[in-house]
Amino acid sequence: MIKKKVIGFMVLGALTGVGMFNNVPASAKSTAHIVYNRALNGSGDSRDVNLTAKNGIYSKPGILKGARVIVSKSKARTLKESNRDNNNFRAYRVIKTSQGTYYYKVVSFDSQYRGWIYGGKSRTGFYGGVTPFTTIKNVSTKSPLTADGKTTYRMPNSLAGNTDNTFFFQEPRYTQYKVGRKADANHKVITSLTKYKDASFTLVRAIQTTRAGDIWYQIAASNQDINGAWIPGNQISSADAVSDSANSGTTGSSTSTTTTTSTSTSNAAASSAALQVATTAGRMDYFNGNSLNESYSSHSDLQTAYSQGYSAAKSDGAKARTDAIADAKNGSALNKSYSNDLGVQRVYESMYNNLETARNQGVQDAKNGKINNVSYSLDADLQAAYQTGFNSVAAGNNIYQLNISFTVDGVD
Repeated sequence: MIKKKVIGFMVLGALTGVGMFNNVPASAKSTAHIVYNRALNGSGDSRDVNLTAKNGIYSKPGILKGARVIVSKSKARTLKESNRDNNNFRAYRVIKTSQGTYYYKVVSFDSQYRGWIYGGKSRTGFYGGVTPFTTIKNVSTKSPLTADGKTTYRMPNSLAGNTDNTFFFQEPRYTQYKVGRKADANHKVITSLTKYKDASFTLVRAIQTTRAGDIWYQIAASNQDINGAWIPGNQISSADAVSDSANSGTTGSSTSTTTTTSTSTSNAAASSAALQVATTAGRMDYFNGNSLNESYSSHSDLQTAYSQGYSAAKSDGAKARTDAIADAKNGSALNKSYSNDLGVQRVYESMYNNLETARNQGVQDAKNGKINNVSYSLDADLQAAYQTGFNSVAAGNNIYQLNISFTVDGVD
């Protein structure tokens, strides 16, 4: 005799731990509890936030007993309006409560403040005590030096003997969480400037930090240790430009005239190293989820290189997504060596893992006697993966579907 399961809306029990659903017994509805506690995915840029001063930061989410104040609302207001870049914040975990509210775990970029803050009643963005924030911006005032990828510079003589690296950074300081001094070609942090005193470079891009307004320049160099590094604008000037005679390395006769003009000319093309840095910046912006920056550079060749990098990354990402879908459908294992490009690999792995999660959720829902969730995801491929998982169990158990849809946590 074929067994038929009648699916109703009566709550049969409570699921424990972290899950996509949490059914609560009627007797416990008045008690708030955590439905899930998850790490936030996505690029760091997409998780940078500022405080709104509507809520403070606590050692535990507000619904839990024993939470102590880490940052009061008054202090939050001070941090919100701070002109110091170390007071930028990043969100890295989220919980949802049985009351439908969200809390984010945040940390300041100098790690001085860390804790939980109320995040509103929606996961479509940052609300409540936090709001999206961008840590850098295009230079709002004319920068002292022109980032054209042409003029050649060297590190100031005053820094050449420093055994402490205060000049070459991976990103402008305190604009990315836990990203500091530049790593060399062997992936070791540059701690001393001595070996780079004669290294030449060009300026590719100028930006300002949002809070402090400090100007930073990204550089291009033939020395791969420092290629793509960011340098503080207050530590370099036109006096550090390399003259033609110094750049050529030639010595004339005693009657020759020394030329001291810059190696740049207004009609010269940006160096190949500068173009490569711009191209890489375009790729990074795409893979970090940023929009195409049409104001990346005022110099057409650098802007073109940036845009080409962005477009190429978009194409590579689309192919990685398609390949991940094919591998998941065919039952192939996750290809951890899909691409040498970290951005492309991340797109592939993210899509593959999301498909597996969707499929497994469909399987679990069917096993638990839940209704087929036709609104699991707005992404058609993820919805299809969920449906595949659900149907693989439902067909065997002969579950009759009522086709009632509802929103899943994480998509609302």
